[in-house]
Amino acid sequence: MKNINWKFFLKHFSAILVFVLISVIYFSPILEGKKIFQSDSVQFSGMSKEISDHREQYNEDPLWTNSMFGGMPAYQISVQSEFNLVKKFYRLFQLYLPHPINLLFLYMLGFYFLIISLRIDYRLAIIGAISFGFSSTLSSSSAGSASSVTSTKRALTTPQRCISSPTSRSGRGSS
Repeated sequence: MKNINWKFFLKHFSAILVFVLISVIYFSPILEGKKIFQSDSVQFSGMSKEISDHREQYNEDPLWTNSMFGGMPAYQISVQSEFNLVKKFYRLFQLYLPHPINLLFLYMLGFYFLIISLRIDYRLAIIGAISFGFSSTLSSSSAGSASSVTSTKRALTTPQRCISSPTSRSGRGSS
């Protein structure tokens, strides 16, 4: 039986612990019950009202809603399922941290895994992950785009926006 390299695991565990601590300290008012007002959360409540009403009345998820764009599949707005294993793993992966603490943590953790997979020193990976986490979280939470954070488009365009200039070709901001 091979010996376990505890030093290898310790440095990655300490990086995860640093990410949790930074996330919790930075968003500590969230733990006191304060909330960040985000317009997309308010808009989501309006978009999902018909779905929520149907869910309460019939005790089932609707398949279609007419409240947006003249009709669209309801799963694109709001769906609840007790059998959704992805959601359970997602909550576990984010260590059951409250929103938006979980977003900052996941940004840092994801970028850390990326840098480590490129075989860059873990200390540089921690610094890069913290930088990426704050730049991504601040741009998404200040704009009120929490729902778009988890979308694929946002995940693909965030690294590009970190590298590109602060203004686009039209002279407007890059958000």
